[in-house]
Amino acid sequence: QMAFNMIWSAVLTNSAAFGVANVYTQRGSDVSVSALAGNLQNIEGNPGFEPPHVLDLSKNEAQQLELLNQLRHEGEIVSGVNSAARGEPDSAMKAASGRALGLLQAMAVQFNSALQASYMQFVQDYGNLALLIFRKFAQTKRVVQIVGKDKVVKSQGFSSASTKGVGVVVVENVNPMSKTMAGQREEAEFLVQNGLITTPYEYGMVAETGRINVLTDADQGQRVLIEQENQALMSGGVQTPTGPVPVPVFVTDKHEWHLPRHLALLNSPQVRINSPLVQGILAHVQEHQQFAAQMAMEAQQTLAPAQGGSSKTPAPKEGEQSSTLPQGTIPGGQKVDLPETAVPPQQQVPM
Repeated sequence: QMAFNMIWSAVLTNSAAFGVANVYTQRGSDVSVSALAGNLQNIEGNPGFEPPHVLDLSKNEAQQLELLNQLRHEGEIVSGVNSAARGEPDSAMKAASGRALGLLQAMAVQFNSALQASYMQFVQDYGNLALLIFRKFAQTKRVVQIVGKDKVVKSQGFSSASTKGVGVVVVENVNPMSKTMAGQREEAEFLVQNGLITTPYEYGMVAETGRINVLTDADQGQRVLIEQENQALMSGGVQTPTGPVPVPVFVTDKHEWHLPRHLALLNSPQVRINSPLVQGILAHVQEHQQFAAQMAMEAQQTLAPAQGGSSKTPAPKEGEQSSTLPQGTIPGGQKVDLPETAVPPQQQVPM
């Protein structure tokens, strides 16, 4: 970079100093200029003298320009940012396919991932240092403007006591495309075309902010709940001051998401030989199955009168199994002893 700057400095200095051309004439040539029609000029001089000519002092050597191109190429190699990543593929890349250009861009991102990670770590360390300073010395209350998840700007005061509940500052890297107006609008249009955005509010949030939390918060909360339930099941229940209690199941849960994730806990020999854990997991799974069967039956009973059919649950076809299991039964027909805390399907679970 220093060599690149030095050569450009020499080239631009030469152009600035000698950009205006100078005319050379021999002494004693007695050159005179007279205007003619049509902006023409008549230049006269003494015979035997060399005619006036322009001194081209601003000409740069070809080696300098070639060296600039070479340094630019070396800079791409050192930085890992090729012309495809800059959005300006050179002549050698213009004939390449989109997949090849995408590979080159991905390689550039991978090459710079370590540098980018170091920068993000620096920003995070700086934020934690600022938090430490505020925690120690911010005795006077300060007022700042903050923006929460609701995207509403409000003023709020804080002091060192307000930061006691803050553990660390975490910095996350985001897609730079989502920070441009064109990228936000393109992402919103893509989600609309795929049926993922159904309301003007959702479209406005994505198009204006580039964040899709409004679309994913509910599903993300359900995924977090599943992982928390798995941890509780592996601990023997939800820990309370009076001891562990069974993990509750609500009718509002996404049972089709819960069932495979909870059953995956049984994919361990250490868990299978632990009878209390197995019984707790299977009891929890049984509750999800019961609620899922109850909701399916209620949906059929609701649709049956409108379709003029029966509200009874159709029997499974030959070769098929029922989506629900009898009380105390797991896949394969094995009987288990369920705890008395299991919620029966007819019991109303508080919302």
